[in-house]
Amino acid sequence: MASIARNGGLEELEDAGAFDDDVRRLAALDGVLYVSTDGGIYRMDARDDAEDAELLVAQGGIEDFWVTSQGIIYLVEGDLYGAPVDGGDEEGLMSGVWDYVVADGSLVVLGEDGALLRCGLDGTEAVIVEEARDRYDESLLLAEGDDVYLVSDKLLVLRAGEDALEDVGLEREIRDTVDVVIYDGGVLYEASNEKPYRHVFDADAAGDEEVDHCLFRGKPYGRVRDGLNYYTILGDEIRVTDAQSLEYEDFEADELLDGDAEKSAGASSGSSYGSDASTSHDDSDGAGSTAGYDIASNITLRLTDGLALLSTDHFNLYMPRSQVEDGLWHIEAVDSTTLVFSYSKALEAGYGGRVFTLEAFDWGDNAYADIPASFVAGLSEDKKYVVYLATDLQYDSGSSLQREQYAEMRSYAESLDMNSSANGGSFNPI
Repeated sequence: MASIARNGGLEELEDAGAFDDDVRRLAALDGVLYVSTDGGIYRMDARDDAEDAELLVAQGGIEDFWVTSQGIIYLVEGDLYGAPVDGGDEEGLMSGVWDYVVADGSLVVLGEDGALLRCGLDGTEAVIVEEARDRYDESLLLAEGDDVYLVSDKLLVLRAGEDALEDVGLEREIRDTVDVVIYDGGVLYEASNEKPYRHVFDADAAGDEEVDHCLFRGKPYGRVRDGLNYYTILGDEIRVTDAQSLEYEDFEADELLDGDAEKSAGASSGSSYGSDASTSHDDSDGAGSTAGYDIASNITLRLTDGLALLSTDHFNLYMPRSQVEDGLWHIEAVDSTTLVFSYSKALEAGYGGRVFTLEAFDWGDNAYADIPASFVAGLSEDKKYVVYLATDLQYDSGSSLQREQYAEMRSYAESLDMNSSANGGSFNPI
């Protein structure tokens, strides 16, 4: 088990024992870890050892599995099964399955005949999205938020709530479907000419950009979280790559276990994916330094006329009153310069819940420039207050209520950008 630092790097690795069979996949739900091995699927507390794991599904040959609040879904030799998350009888859901993902509270399935369909998590109410197509046996499905991407020689997307695929519009054919990584804002892929490219999801983009290197690998070896791709293949190194800059660092598993993480910088010098804000500040004495500074000093949250007001000694932040009254916001000071604002329902359900982070930086400290989805919310005489938004899924995508409430909270967070036309003056430094 590895701890993730605030800058996305890995801090330490704890030995959680070993299973009798090789581990193939991992998933987590509500603080519980689900482990797919060659002998079946186990459930364990993330802080326990493998010897304490409970066998839920005694089935070998599991090719892929997903864990949702409604149950475990897994694939064995073209047959899709479902089982309760706390154990119980398995149920056959569907046959003739080539690949599948869970997104927007539904199953999206690519059949062995090449047809794409969407159905309920129990396999019922199936609707064909597209009839049989070529190269299905070289295709795979990737879920990004509530959208599903069909990867073959080109890239198609099934948007949440839509009934048809649309072409993403890559300028070149994809060479290998597993060398495709989709992140918030774009896609990285290797083209048929064996060169890596970046396609940006922006109508004004000039075109696909050739990049220097291809340091990523998609399903099942990589996982994108907060704009960073964590990737390893049967080795001792875990590579963390910034999807925007493509800079990376390698973390040695043995040294993480020893508590002495030696990082091998790659692609360029320095911190490759945004400096760790807890160590990036100048803590020297003097005007404008973070010494003695506490962003949460005398923090209060109270209701005013039509609004909610979060106050500290350093700023006032007006928040949507109804969201505060409904208890949707969880606000936590994680250190002397940083507050994390989370969606309480998703946080309590084990989905992370982070909506945005607010951090105070000294003038002259621009470490936030490399943090994905970041912007300045306000300026004081000695501080820049920076917001960075969550860039991965932070709520239960199977819950329409969580999806709707999180979207409203995210919209509020985006309005805090002091340079945005949507800014309503909610954040006011003192």
